[in-house]
Amino acid sequence: MTYVEQLADICNASWSNITKARKNAEERRANIRDILENDLGFGFPGVYSDDGTPESDMVVFGSLGRDEWTPSSDIDWTLLVDGRADLEHSKLIRGISDCLKAREFAEPGRTGIFGRMTFSHDILHHIGGENDTNRNITQRILLLLEAKPVGNDSPDGPYSRVIDMVLKRYLESGTSHQATVPRFLLNDIVRYWRTMCVDFAWKEWEQGGDKWGERNAKLRISRKLIFAAGLLVCLQLDKCSDPIHEKLKSSFSLTPLEIMAKFLLSLSDRREELATKIVGSYDKFLDIMGNRENRKRLKRRDVDVWQNIKELSDNFQNGLENLFFETEELRELTRTYGVF
Repeated sequence: MTYVEQLADICNASWSNITKARKNAEERRANIRDILENDLGFGFPGVYSDDGTPESDMVVFGSLGRDEWTPSSDIDWTLLVDGRADLEHSKLIRGISDCLKAREFAEPGRTGIFGRMTFSHDILHHIGGENDTNRNITQRILLLLEAKPVGNDSPDGPYSRVIDMVLKRYLESGTSHQATVPRFLLNDIVRYWRTMCVDFAWKEWEQGGDKWGERNAKLRISRKLIFAAGLLVCLQLDKCSDPIHEKLKSSFSLTPLEIMAKFLLSLSDRREELATKIVGSYDKFLDIMGNRENRKRLKRRDVDVWQNIKELSDNFQNGLENLFFETEELRELTRTYGVF
């Protein structure tokens, strides 16, 4: 039973949209894997080294990586490369793109972040500095918080290796053996959230308001949940008795919703109230965003649909504020680490 399902039982709630989206995501990933294995005809899930070690794999992000797939979702993916440069990588990119397009899967957004190759060297070594582009920080944080490998999810697979190395890199600042909040990682998660907010304004300016409603809705709820889940992962490490590296790996193996639900289950007070505001609002959000007509109406800035989103996002925001600023478990930690 998932943490969301356990929380629903305790709260006597029925979050059917979350349950349906999770099952749809699992089925869709399996479907994509079967399609690529059968139709691609070469190399999938990736290029292998001479000793048989997998060096690349397709990794999905977005709603498919967060277990929130709806009929209106597109497929954000990358070919994650953790190994030598190889001409086969370009063939894999074209092959994956052609297979998905032939099956009429919605293509990745036009920002250029997805549908391409991502190299582990940049993800690992360009944390901060002028080479840490928006694309690089986005893919690094999303690899931790909303990604799933399609072809190889084994501990020695490219995705697992990259996650392991990135976490070790964040802990190199001296916190790896201390029971404390990892500020390097926390600051990068905060930086990612602020980057998303700034890029939202930039896209509105650059693209003339196209998709304003959909982007705004996601920023208010699903993107904000990613940020909140990242904060929870870091803040919970204060005075943690487990090895921090292993604790981080375990936490980041969960989706943002599961991270949130697991923490809400641990609360000693206001659990049902906060679960209703946060998870209950998210369930209704998935219901709205899973309807193609609603998305079209959002694009047209339809007042009724937008008002529903606004009410949900206000309730969701209120729940997060109550959680981080008012609960005994997080109040002082948020004060100490969340602002300065």
